[in-house]
Amino acid sequence: MALVQRDPAAAFERASSFALQGGGFPARHCAASALVRLRRHGEAAQRLEGLAQDVGRTRPTLGAEILAQAATSWQAADQPERAAGVIEAGLRLDQFNVDLRFERALLHAEAKRWVEAADDLTVIIQRLPRRLDVLVLRATAYRNASLGELAEQDIATALRLEPGNPEALVERAWQRYARGDLAGARQDFVAAAARQPDGPAGDMARRALEEIERR
Repeated sequence: MALVQRDPAAAFERASSFALQGGGFPARHCAASALVRLRRHGEAAQRLEGLAQDVGRTRPTLGAEILAQAATSWQAADQPERAAGVIEAGLRLDQFNVDLRFERALLHAEAKRWVEAADDLTVIIQRLPRRLDVLVLRATAYRNASLGELAEQDIATALRLEPGNPEALVERAWQRYARGDLAGARQDFVAAAARQPDGPAGDMARRALEEIERR
């Protein structure tokens, strides 16, 4: 797998050759992982689905893990319908798989099914109560579902776990903005932009500040 990170094209060729020689699961999974690194997401997803089908009969937990990877690849290939089908198949193998629940929550959020997204994220938090990205996403879901108090509780927890986390600061800024606290929102957006000058949270914070200043 180290070669996958360093030279995915070479890793794909080597793993494919090994698979033809009877390399089995490790070779097939390595080849699919190399395709992900090469951004050939649709091909990777198809291979991962086939691999999961083979191992899922006897090792359902492993099958669910591989289907979670396939769902991520279908999302990257901009095929959310395929991702949704894979997620449901994976959850039939392991209903508590965290990665599948998170992927389904993302699909719900993209479709603005905020309550459903929060429900999936709650299952994850029950098992991983300190997972910051899940807390922040659930806060976003609660806020958009008009459950402001629950949203504030999640962000307070997230910022206790990691004070100054830029994603959490952006979410708290939107919460403050929704309450009409423009000064507080501006303060959080400025802090998020400073903490992550080149990342997505920082970009979102700067765009939000520009919007606030225009109003």
